[in-house]
Amino acid sequence: MINLQHSNMKASTIALLGFGIIILLYYSAGVLVSISFDVMKQPELMLLTQGILQLIIMLGLTILIAKSSSMNFHKIFNLRQFPQLSHIAAGLIGIVGILLFQSGYDVIQEMTVPEALKPLYETLTKLIEDVYAQFLLGDSLLQIILSISVIAIVPAFSEEFLFRGYLQNAFEYDFSPAKSIIITSLLFGIIHMNPIGFVSLTFIGLFLGVSAYASRTLWLPIIIHFTNNLIAYIAMTQTDLVELEQSVEKLDLGSALILMFSGIVIISAASWYMIKTKKTPDFN
Repeated sequence: MINLQHSNMKASTIALLGFGIIILLYYSAGVLVSISFDVMKQPELMLLTQGILQLIIMLGLTILIAKSSSMNFHKIFNLRQFPQLSHIAAGLIGIVGILLFQSGYDVIQEMTVPEALKPLYETLTKLIEDVYAQFLLGDSLLQIILSISVIAIVPAFSEEFLFRGYLQNAFEYDFSPAKSIIITSLLFGIIHMNPIGFVSLTFIGLFLGVSAYASRTLWLPIIIHFTNNLIAYIAMTQTDLVELEQSVEKLDLGSALILMFSGIVIISAASWYMIKTKKTPDFN
């Protein structure tokens, strides 16, 4: 057992090592499976593979590493207590803020890309869009269930166990809650391998971190994460919403700034409320 209280290594250092192992294995396994079975040409198999790898490596290995430490297992992966309804409401309101922020920020980001970098930016944007398009399998019930499972359900559990469960709590052994949330959110943004969406992903990570800290249960960030990803899936599959997104992309700078700062205000208000009503459960 890795004893965090008596080990010469800091809890944050041990957590980063564990995190590095998990991410390395996750992406290495993904590349190996892709090469071996050519899953990129088989969307259903690709989605199924990603879901299984997240469950086995990102979720399973996170639990094993946490079990081997002396951290309070029920504290870091607290699913015994359900969040307050007011916290769930604040979390869902925060998602509205996230959507507004992301919409405005994306427009501003595209406007401010230097001319010399625009070809690279456009190439990356097209590559990311193509990757996301592979998650849209079709209209059959089985395909929809598989897509929602891999896009929304599995990441909500596996990523929240890793980031808001294991990492954020381990960092709190050595840093303040604010620093722990910030570091965890930066790592959350980085591992998605999406340079275009890094700021938005980090921003989402900050809100998820606050929700986990305030509620002291993983259920709240899991609910928020699931809902956010489900909305993203619906937005990609519904023609009216796709057209709405395309119209937002044509906004002028002033309108984009209003959207972005409105999102920040909503997220800040939701975060303030959750912290103000922070729960302190008994983990004994």
